[in-house]
Amino acid sequence: MANQGKPALTNYIISSRNNLFVIVGLVILICLFLGIAATSPTLETVQRWVLIVFVIVFAVFGLGIAIWLILRQARQNAVGRDNREFGWKTSSTDSQRRKLNDNLREIIAALKLSDVQIDDLFSAYVVAEDL
Repeated sequence: MANQGKPALTNYIISSRNNLFVIVGLVILICLFLGIAATSPTLETVQRWVLIVFVIVFAVFGLGIAIWLILRQARQNAVGRDNREFGWKTSSTDSQRRKLNDNLREIIAALKLSDVQIDDLFSAYVVAEDL
């Protein structure tokens, strides 16, 4: 039996929340490296301004991607992707009772139970269906 105490590593790799953390982390890391490069004494003023503008544009781009991922995840949490076109069909209590009685008759016939055991079978079947 698999160890259910520890979640598998693959559960975290696929998550879109982790994509968000990776993208934000990379944007921060690249902006940090570009900021360090901007303080280099060998850069001319024009090169430094181009680098600063690139850092600002890159940070805004990363922020836009992060916001898009957050909104996409929130929408998926609110309504699952698979449930959009799912037609919920409920059955009436009569059809549920009829189905239950048909199933119980099959079990009673297969097990050849006495009348005393039928009530116990009914209770056990209802509990098993609820699980």
